[in-house]
Amino acid sequence: MHFLWVICLFFSYQVDVHEAVRNAGRFLSEAGMNSVKLEGGVQIASTAKAIVRAGIPVMGHIGLMPQSVHKIGGYGVQGNTASKARSLLDDALALEEAGCFAIVLESVPTRVARLNF
Repeated sequence: MHFLWVICLFFSYQVDVHEAVRNAGRFLSEAGMNSVKLEGGVQIASTAKAIVRAGIPVMGHIGLMPQSVHKIGGYGVQGNTASKARSLLDDALALEEAGCFAIVLESVPTRVARLNF
């Protein structure tokens, strides 16, 4: 048995929620994927929730988000201050509340990754 997920491409879910749900559905039906992965936390939680409500499994992705490197200042470690670590925790909780089945934590300090996400 296999489980395949697809990274939602840049601007395939950022424009509006209805377009995000439609695009996620297309990724599953046309590419044969089992789920989609969205980068972002609090700011995309409502989109993730809408996709989950449509019956599509969603994996969240926080920390270093390659689609946002210009916005976050490059490919460095994320969550390396108390306030940034708190923001990551808020992002994780928002994605959990939205119904994400898993969350990728990329390039975060070990002490932050071990928080009770």
